[in-house]
Amino acid sequence: MIPVQKLLYMDKHRSKITILICLVISVIVVFLGFRSSNNRQDSVSIPPPAPVPEAQASQLTTVGSPDGKMSLTLEQKKGDGTVTYTFLITDEETGSQKEIFFKTVSSGTVISVPDNTFSSDNKYVFFKEVGLGVSDYYVLTTSGAPVYKDLQSFNFSGLFAEKHKDYVITDATGWAGPTLVVVNTDKSNGGVGPSFWFDIASKSYILLSNRFD
Repeated sequence: MIPVQKLLYMDKHRSKITILICLVISVIVVFLGFRSSNNRQDSVSIPPPAPVPEAQASQLTTVGSPDGKMSLTLEQKKGDGTVTYTFLITDEETGSQKEIFFKTVSSGTVISVPDNTFSSDNKYVFFKEVGLGVSDYYVLTTSGAPVYKDLQSFNFSGLFAEKHKDYVITDATGWAGPTLVVVNTDKSNGGVGPSFWFDIASKSYILLSNRFD
């Protein structure tokens, strides 16, 4: 028969072992739970931040009038598949600037202003528009007023195509007077054509005896 004191000692020892085992099991459970939590976090796919669209900077082209009193600035701003061109006239004597015209076109179309865009009296400017391989030429007033009634800009190359089907405009080379734009042509069936004046005042073309290259 085991003495009572020994039984008490064994029970006490067994109790310590049980507590120690419980502690070990608890540590293992906590460790496994922590590891499982980390694995779940690692497995979660975090989407990358959405790209921030870059602001499109404006491109500027400035052409001065022959007498230095005015300048024309063409501002080009790209959009989503489009380009907006804004025409700004600056009075060089006062420094004041105003918008006279703007046009939004598809990104495949290009608008430009030549170095000789100003008429001799600074009342008109003209510009070139190229899209789908076709060139068109437009005239504007520097005041921003309509060229004809409700037409703020006028496509004088379109008028030429209606009136002179035997020729095609190849270039608008400049001004022969306050209202006269010089244009060069080719023959529709091939070969070099004559030069014309487009008269803004009469809205008509004048055939010239000499070609201005």
